[in-house]
Amino acid sequence: ALEGFKLVQPPPEPRRVPTLEELRRFCAVLDNPRYRAIFLMLAKTGLRPCDLLSLRVSDIDWERRAVYPRRRSRTKRVWVTFFDGECEEALREYMRAYRVADRLFPVDVRVLHKVFRRASEKAGVKITAGMLRKWFCEEMLRRGVPEVYVDAFCGRVPRSVLARHYVDLSPEKLKEIYERAGLPKVALSGHDRSRDR
Repeated sequence: ALEGFKLVQPPPEPRRVPTLEELRRFCAVLDNPRYRAIFLMLAKTGLRPCDLLSLRVSDIDWERRAVYPRRRSRTKRVWVTFFDGECEEALREYMRAYRVADRLFPVDVRVLHKVFRRASEKAGVKITAGMLRKWFCEEMLRRGVPEVYVDAFCGRVPRSVLARHYVDLSPEKLKEIYERAGLPKVALSGHDRSRDR
C-alpha cells in the first residue's frame, strides 16, 4: 500500500547572508584585537574558520597580502587567497597586542563560536563565522568576479575541464582580480561613519 507513496522534500531554506551594515554593527562591538582580526580575515579572505585558525605566521606573505593555507584534500585545495589594507591594519594591531609565535590565531573553534554568539547578542544581529564566507562569496560575485575565481579564493576545486586546464589561476592573476574587486571597509571609524551616511 505504501509503494506509490513519496515523501515530499521541503524546499531548502534560502541562505542568509548578512548585509554590510550588519557586519559593521557586529564589528563595532568586537573590542578584542584578536577577534577583530579573525572577524575581518574571515570576511575578506573567504577562508573556512578551521583553515584560518590553523594558519601559521609563515603562511602569510605580507608583501603581497597573500595567505597560503595548509589544508589539502581531494576537493579542498586552498591554494591562495588575499587580504586588504583593512585586514593588514587589524592583523598588525593584534600582533602588537599579543605575542604571536607559531600559530597565527591560537584559538579553539568552539571558543570562536562562543565569542561570536556573545558579540551577536551585544550587536543585536546574528553573525556566525560561516556567514562571513558566504558574505565574501556574494560580495565578490556582486562585484563582477567570475565564479571560477571566487571558488579559487575559497579553496574549491574548479568543476569544469575548461576551468581546471585553461583558466589562469596563478597567484598573480588572483591577486589582480582580488584587488580589482575592491571589497568595502567593514570596520568604520567615527569619521568614516559620518562620511558613509
